Amino acid sequence: MNYFDIEGACAVARYFPPSSASTPEPALRGQAEWLASRESSRNQKIRLMPDAHPGKIGPIGLAMTVGETLLPGLVGIDMGCGVTLAKLRMKRRPDFGALSALVREQIPAGFAVRDKLLPEALSFNFERFRVLRHINVAGAQKSLGTLGGGNHFLEVDRDEEGAF
Repeated sequence: MNYFDIEGACAVARYFPPSSASTPEPALRGQAEWLASRESSRNQKIRLMPDAHPGKIGPIGLAMTVGETLLPGLVGIDMGCGVTLAKLRMKRRPDFGALSALVREQIPAGFAVRDKLLPEALSFNFERFRVLRHINVAGAQKSLGTLGGGNHFLEVDRDEEGAF
């Protein structure tokens, strides 16, 4: 697999370009180097996806491990972005057309947010965050339970035992 390592003072950011001929654009390279030079990035894994591009504060299309500290400005751009696994109660292969229609109807995606908040959004304890003053709580509540754009997706797979 083709990738570029962008070294900073505290870590290395690894960029996976969309094609073997692609190199990171200068602004993206600069943001990746800046991020890899932050103390909060020390000994962390930093990965830039093929669709990564420069953002206002740091790279968009970023995945990284987090240690004891983080950069709050990078959180919330892709709030909750990550991989979550859930065992489904279905016994047979789903009707993917119907499932896709249901997901598109029920889960806001891209820049869309919820008009009606989920119960979990109302009960979520934002007070536990030391950076609360930097959080747009109303915006975060509307974003809980949504699916971003770009490289965000839902996937249904079977495990080794045949469960979905």
